[in-house]
Amino acid sequence: MIYGGDNSVGSEIVFSKKSGFYEEEFYLKIYAPSKEVYYTLDGSEPTKESFKYEAPLLIRDASKRENTISMRTDFSTAEIAGKDKYEVPEELIDKCTVLKAVYYNENDERSVVEERVYFVDFEDKNGYENMNIISVTSDPQNLFSDETGIYVLGDSYQKFLEEGNLEETGWQFWSANYRNGGRFWEREAHINVFNAEKENVLSQNVGIRIQGGASRALNPKSLNIYARTEYGDNRLRYDFWGTSYYPQRMTLSCGGNDDKGKLLDRLGSELTKDCDFCTMNYEPYILFLNGEYWGFFYLTEKYDDHYIEHYYGVSSDNVIMVK
Repeated sequence: MIYGGDNSVGSEIVFSKKSGFYEEEFYLKIYAPSKEVYYTLDGSEPTKESFKYEAPLLIRDASKRENTISMRTDFSTAEIAGKDKYEVPEELIDKCTVLKAVYYNENDERSVVEERVYFVDFEDKNGYENMNIISVTSDPQNLFSDETGIYVLGDSYQKFLEEGNLEETGWQFWSANYRNGGRFWEREAHINVFNAEKENVLSQNVGIRIQGGASRALNPKSLNIYARTEYGDNRLRYDFWGTSYYPQRMTLSCGGNDDKGKLLDRLGSELTKDCDFCTMNYEPYILFLNGEYWGFFYLTEKYDDHYIEHYYGVSSDNVIMVK
């Protein structure tokens, strides 16, 4: 169960198919205590204004749908500055079906949102064999709204333009929504993690923020992922790196400033593992963002009190991190 709220009731929604990879299209049935069941397919939170479930849904290869978020050009200041231009894809890119559903009870109370992700007909697609997959979904307003979206230029860039500060700093550091940090710019999201055997090993509600320095201005961007009690659990309950460590935070890294090769950070950590200081573990993943293929990333650890506690046997209460 995910996306609870002050006016939400517990969910008893049941789907006839679990999240996962399927070789053929199928009809999905949704069961709930009420006939007032509504769903979305774009990552947004379902309401009574969304599609109403009235018959089994045909779930097929979503790659045949038109590209949406990958066609946007408001993710970076690079093109504005005359630097590397983001080229929108000319062909349909790979996609999965992201389905979110709720029901309303007799008191018109909305249940918490239940989410499933379905990858259909991926066995013949290139690049997925022996690869981990992570699906990150969040309401489009959390990602792409000018006012609240963390992934776009948005209102912060418009204000920056109006103040006429373009010449005061490099284009990578021009103000934009994606340059804003802190808890206020953390957004609720949901992750589904699939291992190399395409088993759904984790489905969890989390918080996400944009991560990085100058690389925030690139596309795609790195994401910090946070587990919090308010989202359902304060740890990410999966052994991502084979070290029995369940992190509170981790990073989906696009490679930072090494966004083409994506090798330097991982190489540095692996070459210095025998040295007497902390190094991070890295695991390759393919990211799907709100159902669209979003590229190759490394899932990495973050240095925090829980990291120190696990690897060095020091109570997290006795760890002070200074930045």
